[in-house]
Amino acid sequence: MEEHQHASAPKNLALAIAINAVIVIAEIIFGILARSMALISEALHNFTDIGSMSLSLWGEKVAKRPKTAQKTYGYKRAEVIIAFVNGGVLLGVSGWVMVESIIRFFHPEPVGGLIMLIVAVVSLIGNGLATYILEKNSHKNLNLKSAWLHSLQDALFSLAVVAGAIIIL
Repeated sequence: MEEHQHASAPKNLALAIAINAVIVIAEIIFGILARSMALISEALHNFTDIGSMSLSLWGEKVAKRPKTAQKTYGYKRAEVIIAFVNGGVLLGVSGWVMVESIIRFFHPEPVGGLIMLIVAVVSLIGNGLATYILEKNSHKNLNLKSAWLHSLQDALFSLAVVAGAIIIL
């Protein structure tokens, strides 16, 4: 059973990438239409998650390579390096969103709350589904855990955008 779950990791990562791609496209289009910094920043954050999950997917393939005379440990350390990079990106994007939010706080613009709410709810459902899919394998290694944490952060960010849209309405 455990081998089957680990074998499903690349498929789950690919599915989570596809879900996030749809979310990014919708959030950019409707974020621009609604003039919602929350949707646009969430789209950009989700875009970095696509990169993060793609890196994790690549890391899963690299880590399966057999060890050689030069790589006596094999390629397992790729998982740790990718998890480190993913964590750094996660911190960087969170910092950017915080700075942009502070700027928007002091220079507010009118926002289309209904569009924002609808897109944020769809995003919450999509990110929740991606997080659920990735959780199954997140305990296998640090690489998969970092992809799951990115997705979990997206779901929580979507929830915050839903709350913001409700407040706006």
